[in-house]
Amino acid sequence: MNEFYDIAPEGQEPINPLQLEYLGPKRHVATFSIPKRNDYGVRSYKSHTIKRDTVKEDYDKFFVNRIYKTNPPYDAEFLLKHHYDEFIKKNSHGHKLFLKHIKNVVLPLLEKNKQHKVYVDLVNEWLDENRESKLNEINNLDKNEIRHNVTSKY
Repeated sequence: MNEFYDIAPEGQEPINPLQLEYLGPKRHVATFSIPKRNDYGVRSYKSHTIKRDTVKEDYDKFFVNRIYKTNPPYDAEFLLKHHYDEFIKKNSHGHKLFLKHIKNVVLPLLEKNKQHKVYVDLVNEWLDENRESKLNEINNLDKNEIRHNVTSKY
């Protein structure tokens, strides 16, 4: 699984429409058929499926796909905020880490598809807003701490 996303528990449907589905322990890679003839010349097919272990990157790609499917596009902010909030609940000091993950992992995946530039712009805008809001929060905490220190000395 991937700790950056809110993923439904194994075997359960997502509780919230913004939650990602559990992808399972194995991912389907390919299915192919092998034709074969019996003694009477009748053709039959035997199907083979190739699977591989599910990895963290599968959830990144799944998340990007969910962003692409967001309609209207600006609702992608709700998806980002939901997963950000869930990550922060588990990792109270994970603000920077989550933003770095979105910037360095999710954004490059989004940028691969040129026809979805609107989503790239929206994610960049969301990142900028969250950086600014966190800076403002830090500045306000620093100001309050300075005020408290000044007033407590006198």
